[in-house]
Amino acid sequence: MKKLKDLSCVISFFALIFSCFVFSPFASAAMVVDGSLSDWGVTPGAYNGSQAQWAPGAGVSYISEDQNPSVDYLNPGWGGQQFDVEALYFKREADIAYFALVTGFPITGARGWGAGDLAIDMGSDTSYEFGVKLDSYNSTATRGNLLRNATWSFPYYDSGPCRLLGGIDAGDPLLSDVLFGYANIGNGHYVYEYGINIALFGAYWDAVTYWNPDFTVHWTMGCGNDALDLHVRPVLNPEPQTYFLLFVGLGLFLLYRRTRLA
Repeated sequence: MKKLKDLSCVISFFALIFSCFVFSPFASAAMVVDGSLSDWGVTPGAYNGSQAQWAPGAGVSYISEDQNPSVDYLNPGWGGQQFDVEALYFKREADIAYFALVTGFPITGARGWGAGDLAIDMGSDTSYEFGVKLDSYNSTATRGNLLRNATWSFPYYDSGPCRLLGGIDAGDPLLSDVLFGYANIGNGHYVYEYGINIALFGAYWDAVTYWNPDFTVHWTMGCGNDALDLHVRPVLNPEPQTYFLLFVGLGLFLLYRRTRLA
């Protein structure tokens, strides 16, 4: 009985170490889709000449291109702060893929131009199979709809896909709808935040093999004065069974040594 108790304690101990070691890179505080960047670990203020204030917490893929608001030219167009696309973020938590966009462009549009739709290119091959409706330009889809087999229009400046023209609603009544949050966080920054159940991507997101596949997220406004692309590189899922067998084997070996020395 004592040996069985010792064995149980050893296995429990190494299982605990295993769970902390294997899953800690993917553990995080709960994300809330409300337009706030606090759960991304980002608190951007006024432009200070450094991209450091856009750096997020651990486990987040991102790109930032905040520009001096006193400079009107953005590339390829003009417009200064109001048309500046400043940062894009991605993080997966459980079965939800979260995205956050920060721009000086309000959701209501500016100077006669509308806000664009979020484009998602699975495989990063410029096909942009998915899009999340944001702009009200196309009345066939409502804000927050995820469309697959998406077709796109392009802006005045060719800055990549801008507005969804059509596609198939990827929604599933058994899954939560696409979550959407929007907020004015001051200093000329607006946040568009999304939460998408990865099951809605179907075979494009092989959740058995990948924590996240290779894909690119793109956004620009109706005129295309500025644009931003976030390339997310693939991350394989951990293999817990391998580590578990290693730890259990080590535990049994230590128990054997203990009984031999007793």
